[in-house]
Amino acid sequence: MPKRRLHLLWMGTFTIVLMVLVAPGAGGGSSGIAITACGQTVTTNAFLAHDLSCTGSGVIVGADKITVDLRGFVLSGDRDFADVGVDDEGGFDNVKIENGLVRNFGFGVLTDGSDGFGVSSVIASGNLVVGIGLIGDSDSVAGSTSSGNGGGIQITGTSPNVSSSTASGNENGGILVVGDEASVKSSTSFGNGSAGIAAAGDSVSITSSTANGNAFSGIQLGDGSDFAMIKSSNASGNGDNGIVIPEGSSASISSSTASGNATEGIRVDGDAARLKGNHTDANGFQGGNASDHFGLGIRVAGFTIPPTGTNVAHANDDPAECLPASLC
Repeated sequence: MPKRRLHLLWMGTFTIVLMVLVAPGAGGGSSGIAITACGQTVTTNAFLAHDLSCTGSGVIVGADKITVDLRGFVLSGDRDFADVGVDDEGGFDNVKIENGLVRNFGFGVLTDGSDGFGVSSVIASGNLVVGIGLIGDSDSVAGSTSSGNGGGIQITGTSPNVSSSTASGNENGGILVVGDEASVKSSTSFGNGSAGIAAAGDSVSITSSTANGNAFSGIQLGDGSDFAMIKSSNASGNGDNGIVIPEGSSASISSSTASGNATEGIRVDGDAARLKGNHTDANGFQGGNASDHFGLGIRVAGFTIPPTGTNVAHANDDPAECLPASLC
């Protein structure tokens, strides 16, 4: 149980559809043994033979370098906190989970110390704690959806990667990646109860992604995240800031939009920030309340080496629009 509490802690720290339609039997060309019962441990390539409804855990990974193909079938549980849909808490490496639906467990897909673990074309929904939760280096989630869970997608370890995925309507955060060289690309996070996309670590990159309509900030980085890069992304209509880097040097934010957020569009604290070609309009208006003249399009603070770049900011609640004024 203490390992599972780690997942809850990370999401709490940041309290901070792309729908994958898979027909039953898809991926039928894959070889391996058939998974026919709940709680089955697999030590070679395996495939789900039919829908399974479980009162305990679903599939247990028991070896490195295997693929578990769900073949478009549904692996479902009874929302018991301790149960896991696909369980690699044994820490087996270079495992792939693909092509199916995992719902109504405590944890949809869960690993602990599993390096090179990959999830692709999976829908995780209705899981009590987290839809997809991975701990390990070079882990990835691609082409997947995590919606209506306690938390959406969480990866902790060096070089975590989320691509072409969606996290929506989760009780806590949408997408969380923690580790140096973390990346989120071409992904969407909306309508979540905490931050849309949260990341921590040096050299984080978030590109071509969208985080709109989340209860807290859209895109939020952790303290001390140096050399962060956010590019061609949209963070609008969120309940706090659009894009926020609370502490970190040499941040780069470019060609991104942060409009209609309740507090500020883009906020960065740190030296040598580079902000170029961003659009930040109509931030700082909270739920139709009267204007208090607080809420800039762009604010950079806490620096010795000043920020650089030119951006566009219009109709934000603070008429100054940008601070320093040279940024727009």
